[in-house]
Amino acid sequence: MIFITRYICCLFMVLSIMIGGVKAPNIGSNANVSLQPTANLAGGGNNILGFGVMLNGFNFASSTTTCTFAGFFPVSSTVSLNGGTLSLAEDFICFQPVAFPTGGTILGNQSLFAIGETTTDFALTATFNFDSTMLRFDTNTRLYSTLQFAQGCKICGKHGKVLTLNNGSALVVRPNSQLIIEDITIRNVGRTNLRCLMDNGSIVLRNVILESSANYTFSRGSILFDQDVIFTGTTTFAYTTGVGSTINSLSTLMFDHDTTLSYAPRRANGSLLSMTDQTSCLYLSGCTLFSTYTGLQLQTGTLLLDDQVTVTSTSRNSGEALLLNSSLTTKVMGGASVYMYGRIKYQ
Repeated sequence: MIFITRYICCLFMVLSIMIGGVKAPNIGSNANVSLQPTANLAGGGNNILGFGVMLNGFNFASSTTTCTFAGFFPVSSTVSLNGGTLSLAEDFICFQPVAFPTGGTILGNQSLFAIGETTTDFALTATFNFDSTMLRFDTNTRLYSTLQFAQGCKICGKHGKVLTLNNGSALVVRPNSQLIIEDITIRNVGRTNLRCLMDNGSIVLRNVILESSANYTFSRGSILFDQDVIFTGTTTFAYTTGVGSTINSLSTLMFDHDTTLSYAPRRANGSLLSMTDQTSCLYLSGCTLFSTYTGLQLQTGTLLLDDQVTVTSTSRNSGEALLLNSSLTTKVMGGASVYMYGRIKYQ
């Protein structure tokens, strides 16, 4: 009986050592192209190698699963990270049809994560945390979840695709991080569904159309408006952050018909929305510019007024007036009407 007990104990010890010593799998090969079956991965240190063709997708067992993707071929079918971490050593390009029933963390290492083209809109329901990743939409996409961005990330659209933010979805910039959004239309912007978590986060908008469906508030961090940025809808863009944002050189920030730019920073500073030089343009077309008693100060650049524009200041004294500096170039288009209310000062 004692012998049997010792034998069983030894057997368990051997099995434990064997299980503990099992190496994480390498999927595919770095020498020969091979079509892989659906890979089910667990634990850490997994690798998808260069010539492994993952047209049948792969699944992570849990949030503790990690894998490095070094594949040269597009990925298709179901990719379920289940909260785990996928590190990119090569670009990760999805070939339709593809589905993400669960998300996780993408450590991009400056690589590309691309959603492939479809004939209809692609629905993205999984929550992802992107770190140092370029996220490219090759197809119009409807987002139903939150995408968080850390370090330096980029969102871009192939040929100006549309990203629609549905109820409950958001694009969120982590502290000490920057998100560049480029060559894309973002639809249903409203409330705080495009935001920085802290003031040390920043967003670069470059050739972007923001189509708003509800009043939008930018309350943390900063924005660089680069090249052409357009805000459309029948809503308000409320600038309430305490950090400065800039319209870059050779760039235009346009507020389209029936929109409102509300300057109401939480810090009493009238210079938090600035223009780099005379080639920077704030273009107001058939919209409203509203300044609280903080008093917006437009010091330089170009202010372009088109169609019917309303400029309103709620200042209580001349020190809080909306200021148009003499170094600011102001252009009123032919046929435009400008209505001014409250204290507005030119000096």
